[in-house]
Amino acid sequence: MPSPFFIIGASRSGTTLLRLMLNAHSSVYIPDEMNYFHWMDLRTDLSSWRIPRTDDRYRHLVRTYLHDRSRLFSDDLTMLEARILETPDRTLRGPYRTLLEHGMKQAGSDVWGEKTPRNLYFVDILHEMFPDGRFLHVIRDPRAVTHSMSTSPYYSNETVFNALNWRRSIRRGVQLLHQHVPRDRYRTVRYEDLVQAPEASVKAICSFLELSFEREMMDFYKTSHRHIHQKIQTPSVQQPVNQKSLDKWKTGLSEAHVRVVERLCASEMRRFGYAPVSDRTDGASLPLTFGPKLLYWKWKSWQHRHQRGYELGYPFLARTRSALGSLVPSNS
Repeated sequence: MPSPFFIIGASRSGTTLLRLMLNAHSSVYIPDEMNYFHWMDLRTDLSSWRIPRTDDRYRHLVRTYLHDRSRLFSDDLTMLEARILETPDRTLRGPYRTLLEHGMKQAGSDVWGEKTPRNLYFVDILHEMFPDGRFLHVIRDPRAVTHSMSTSPYYSNETVFNALNWRRSIRRGVQLLHQHVPRDRYRTVRYEDLVQAPEASVKAICSFLELSFEREMMDFYKTSHRHIHQKIQTPSVQQPVNQKSLDKWKTGLSEAHVRVVERLCASEMRRFGYAPVSDRTDGASLPLTFGPKLLYWKWKSWQHRHQRGYELGYPFLARTRSALGSLVPSNS
């Protein structure tokens, strides 16, 4: 049986598109984002995942997780809880693996995958739990990512924060993959390659995952509504692959915001082949709020330094600005 696999990457990088393309394969099961490890990280010590939990503690974690993430599951929660509790594995791997294997069997599939972008901060633990697992690390131009975030109600519209969140996720993801996962067990997938040469890209990914390529994978958009349990926020996954999203940032971001992203993400852009459009990287050319926002992001990150995958997702000094009547422009 093929090994399980994990789709990881920064938010708004195209992980949903890749998930739906792979989900269109007759042998593959990938549920909606389980957010399992981030959820557990807020409630227990993930570094001790191998230590079996006491019956009461284990039952409490299982029950609370199922109810908190109930929208993911079409099965009765009581039945799922019983299914998890009847397995002998009382470590933190138990619920995660049981739910995925159960969903795979229900779908009549042969291999499961899981797509939670923030799992890139838990690559070391995932590899320990599933040493034969494979990782697909999706990368996208940070200018496109920050623009996409700024137009979504789920993220901050602060360019500085979005760029810094992207940079940290890329740096940490690459570091964890290099340190903990054998080179033949992970693959970098550039979003731009996926949409410019979708069939060739998917064939290469299938080869990496030891799956046969199926033509239906190119028609993923015909069945995408079956695999997303909430309102689809990305209309592009309901139509054939296209390149419309590649250049939206060029008109959606101001010149000043482009300079901010390119300055903050310069080394990562070079690493993954994203050429800057501006040669103005001096501090004087950046918005006046750049410095305070950078310091604010660092301060909030330090406050949450023990939380894996922390992302600053709200406007700069939101409460203060609200009290002052929003005197400071939101995205300057």
